Amino acid sequence: MSFRIGLITVLAFGLMSCTNNNGSSPETMSSQDFIEEANAQIKIGDHSTNMAAWIQTNFITQDTTRISSEYSARFSEMVTGYALQSKNYTPENADQKRMLNLMQKVLTVPPPADSEKNSELALLKSELESIYGSGKYCEKEGQCEDLGDLEKVISKSRNPKELLRAWDGWRTVSAPMKDKYKRTVEIGNEGSKDLGFKDLADLWRSKYDMPAAD
Repeated sequence: MSFRIGLITVLAFGLMSCTNNNGSSPETMSSQDFIEEANAQIKIGDHSTNMAAWIQTNFITQDTTRISSEYSARFSEMVTGYALQSKNYTPENADQKRMLNLMQKVLTVPPPADSEKNSELALLKSELESIYGSGKYCEKEGQCEDLGDLEKVISKSRNPKELLRAWDGWRTVSAPMKDKYKRTVEIGNEGSKDLGFKDLADLWRSKYDMPAAD
């Protein structure tokens, strides 16, 4: 318990010290300097956000879910800011063109340029992680299985009835996630449009080394 409290405290103080440093512009910074600054700040933010997510995954509580969402919101806001700014820079070579393009695709589900929706999206993602990670299927009272238990059944059993039971059982856990997932996609579509994509699916397809239409 003391270990868990200590981790939450460290994250809470770390969150208080987080700042958004993406205030550069083409008038004050070259394309290369912008790319280097953005990469450095994104690397730092990604590390902190992943630490918060790891703690949430291993110690799922309302507190860790909330803290993880706060880190995610700060990180998403910073990355979105850099992504939008990247459009103002003219690449001087092929490598810079690639880096500026990739900057718009860092986030799997980008938020729109709206702080309230950014926070809402971050909380939705953290809540979905917690629901998925802590979910249990209880076939009978006092007889419950978590995802790990059901995965073992699916990977080892060759009994069709047992496999179907495990599959259907886990789907009872995922069903309540539907509305939160739907809202996540709605906000992600808005964020993708801000970055110049048709929707979230268009953003995801653009990450392949081929035209999105293919």
